[in-house]
Amino acid sequence: METSPVRNIAPGPGRPDGIAQELISGYRWVVLAAFGLVLFSQALLWLTFAPIETDVQVALGVGHFPVRLLALVDPLVFIALAAFIGMLADRRGFRFTVTLGLGLMVPAAVGRAVAANLGLSGHTLYWVLLVLQLVVSAGACCCVVCVFQMPVKWFPQSQRATATGLAGMGLLLGNALVFPLAAFIGGFPAAPTPDQAMAGLSRVLVVFAVVVSVIAVAFLALIRKDPESPLAQEHLAPGLATVRRLLALPDFRAMCLIFFWGMGTYITLMITMEKLMGFHGFSARFAALVAGALTLGGIFGSMSLPAVSDRLGRRRPFILLPAALPSPLPSS
Repeated sequence: METSPVRNIAPGPGRPDGIAQELISGYRWVVLAAFGLVLFSQALLWLTFAPIETDVQVALGVGHFPVRLLALVDPLVFIALAAFIGMLADRRGFRFTVTLGLGLMVPAAVGRAVAANLGLSGHTLYWVLLVLQLVVSAGACCCVVCVFQMPVKWFPQSQRATATGLAGMGLLLGNALVFPLAAFIGGFPAAPTPDQAMAGLSRVLVVFAVVVSVIAVAFLALIRKDPESPLAQEHLAPGLATVRRLLALPDFRAMCLIFFWGMGTYITLMITMEKLMGFHGFSARFAALVAGALTLGGIFGSMSLPAVSDRLGRRRPFILLPAALPSPLPSS
């Protein structure tokens, strides 16, 4: 008879939580790796147009702000939907929510690739891409909100910060690699014609659609279902009442402001990096290096700081320190 992939075990020595078998086996690391790949693909779709903004302008015949809006819709959609999708994730679980996200991202990514090869006019193609980017952003929100839920579902408390950092590393790795990947795949010349720019853009969209589709298939094949254990049930009852209770907590409001400031600054730099460096006379390749260096610092932090936080059993210093360090730096 086929055995269930999830098996509860009774509390015992060294296992006071009575956690599921997956939580003490290597399978939870498979889940984490698959989820990290999903976040990696989400980053590729979100920032597709930012590293090649000038070339996309030439291909579509639009200004820099419309092209920048293709990347800006992701954080805007996240602000609008994150709380509601978070409640959905609490009710339906990690696998359902990420699968829903992939169900939105994959068709939209394929649609972007198909639209770029239909011979549409630049302005028509822009509006098609913008609508599809909204769908991508809704799917990405489903995946990103699970960055903190997945470790709660699958990892004991002593490893949750480490797991969260490693999952976030997948997102940051996508942010770092999208810049050189988009430029390399597109193969844009120094001063492309509209046809050359459109051909390069089409190549980028096709390759990214294939990548996210393969990762989606791998995720669905590897992740069977959420663990059934007392540990996996450690969450507040979902609903707007819970959101109101959280917002009533001063520490929670302060943490939201810190994250809003930090992530807002990072997103702004990533979206505008190509133009920002261009204004100072630097090439798009140098902008990619700067964006990559910025993100590699985040990857290093994701690898090291959460483990230190787990070891020390402290969270607050590791939240406040990153916000405090850049404050004294002079602005250019």
